[in-house]
Amino acid sequence: MRSRSIALSIRRRRERIGLATALAMATLISHPAWAALPTVDQPTSGGSNSNWLTTLQGYTRDTAQIATLVIGFGGLAAVAYSALTSFMEYRRGKEELGEVLTKSGVGVALVMFVTFMLSLATGII
Repeated sequence: MRSRSIALSIRRRRERIGLATALAMATLISHPAWAALPTVDQPTSGGSNSNWLTTLQGYTRDTAQIATLVIGFGGLAAVAYSALTSFMEYRRGKEELGEVLTKSGVGVALVMFVTFMLSLATGII
């Protein structure tokens, strides 16, 4: 029983050594490929090569702008879905045309307001 645990322990050590050797060889072989990597672009809203905190703030601003666009598009898609659903209900005779126009108008105004507020918030960040 003890000889099995010793043999298993030796086998695990060999596997670890083999894995470490393979990792070291892969690192040494792929090292010349690292030299051809392009440099990282600076954020559009600020950043410098010497100050990493300014660069991080620039990336945060860029991320906030992208999130603003995604939220605005999500709102636009929700309003479009609601308008199309209301129009289908109008075609079936379950809603009046005034209800469809009211839902669409309020939805468009709401999307414009939310997008405007998000863009202001992005400018504050």
